[in-house]
Amino acid sequence: MTTTTTTTTTTTTTNKSKRGRPAGVSGGQSPALTPEQVKILLRVTASDPQNGIRNLALLHMCLTGLRVAEPLMLTRQQVTTTDGSVAESFVLGNWTKGKQARRCYLTASARKSLQNWLDIQPNQNPDAKIFDLTPNYAVTLVKQLLRNAGLKECSSHSLRRSAATSLLASGVDVKTIMLVLGHKNLSTTSAYLSRSTTEVQKAVVNNLPW
Repeated sequence: MTTTTTTTTTTTTTNKSKRGRPAGVSGGQSPALTPEQVKILLRVTASDPQNGIRNLALLHMCLTGLRVAEPLMLTRQQVTTTDGSVAESFVLGNWTKGKQARRCYLTASARKSLQNWLDIQPNQNPDAKIFDLTPNYAVTLVKQLLRNAGLKECSSHSLRRSAATSLLASGVDVKTIMLVLGHKNLSTTSAYLSRSTTEVQKAVVNNLPW
């Protein structure tokens, strides 16, 4: 008598978001850069004689906490003062991903980098976009810039997460970081923050009173 054994194979299908990530996993999980990695990224990017000035300006803006697509929406008049110099801050409208307007602030290095880019643009029209790039191209461009700097595991979202993590390490409270990133709730912001085991150890050893 011959016994036939039937093996049933079960295939598990993982739901994915439109961007190819597992459903429910935030893009904020892209690894943050260390300060030294940021320096390397900026140095390598600046060495490009063809597009270095433009790319450096874009990176600097993303490193202030902007989403990579947000600088692409801005015009010259939105980011400059009446004398043509780059302003310390500007307002992003409610057409951003978070659907809420927010004021964004630029570091001194970001202002200088953006000024260098605006100064060499042939189109000085106040309504001209400061970056003539599509969102998809900008995401690909930033990823390539990261790869050029040896940061192959990072994505454009790493720059935004780097800003959040650096602010946290400097003692900025989470609610303020939430406003910088333009999030609606703290749970979203928490996905962008990372603490090293050393920092956690210091928090316990140095701050618990008992």
